[in-house]
Amino acid sequence: MSALYYRNKLKSEGYNEEDIGIFYVTPCAAKIAAVKSPVGDGSSAINGVINMQFIFNRMNSVLAKGLKESSIDLRQELLTREGILWSLTHGEQSNFKGRALAVDGIHNVSEFLDKLENEEFENIDFLELRACDQSCAGGILVNGNRFLTVERLKNRAKYYPSLKDKSLHLLNAPIENRLYEINPRPIAAYGNDLGVALEKMEKVRDLLTYFPGIDCGACGSPSCQVLAEDVVQERADLTYCVFLQNDMIKRGAISTDEVAEINESIWGKNKFGKTPHTTKKKNNDSK
Repeated sequence: MSALYYRNKLKSEGYNEEDIGIFYVTPCAAKIAAVKSPVGDGSSAINGVINMQFIFNRMNSVLAKGLKESSIDLRQELLTREGILWSLTHGEQSNFKGRALAVDGIHNVSEFLDKLENEEFENIDFLELRACDQSCAGGILVNGNRFLTVERLKNRAKYYPSLKDKSLHLLNAPIENRLYEINPRPIAAYGNDLGVALEKMEKVRDLLTYFPGIDCGACGSPSCQVLAEDVVQERADLTYCVFLQNDMIKRGAISTDEVAEINESIWGKNKFGKTPHTTKKKNNDSK
């Protein structure tokens, strides 16, 4: 909605559609996939995604050299206390009037959904489900400790007005209808042949003994379990796992260039800010 709002706002100020670029800085690998392949829609209102670690390192190097004056127009007229806390655990749930629960951590979410499917819970109006521990503050692309990140965001939120005390024209802005029917994606299936299915399940269990089990998401899959299933279904390869990549490099089974190509095949080209290697020429006169 923010992307749509600012895109429409810039158009109303006289900018052409082709001159507008909206980029999303994210701590979440899943958000990168969501922009590339949005659920329920063929395209995203966001032009591209910037890895938070990437921009943090770039900005940190600039700040280390001394902050310089900038002519950048920073528009924060819509930023509120609730907006800053929205991405943290309870950020959505605390703004819902009905019975709402907040669950973070992919294993906790999976367990909760299993119980919900088995009808162990009832009369729940809204669920805030976050894959990462401490929600977006625990994203795999966040620099630093997630608990300190939560503390910083909460302290920052104190200095911004509350949504209740601020009249936001965004709420009344004419934003095009972006609601589409979202059909469920099929669950992992190993085929109609029971014998083949059991064999594939056994292979998945065997593969999980090789993976680290930390569900970092760097391979492009939400968990090690899903990566193992994708490998068995021939939708992915063992080399997608960054931990196995490092082990293979040490054993000489794969080169760093091959690893770079594999990661680019997952996330796309020019996503890792590779800098060409340079070698300094020796100055014979200084000898």
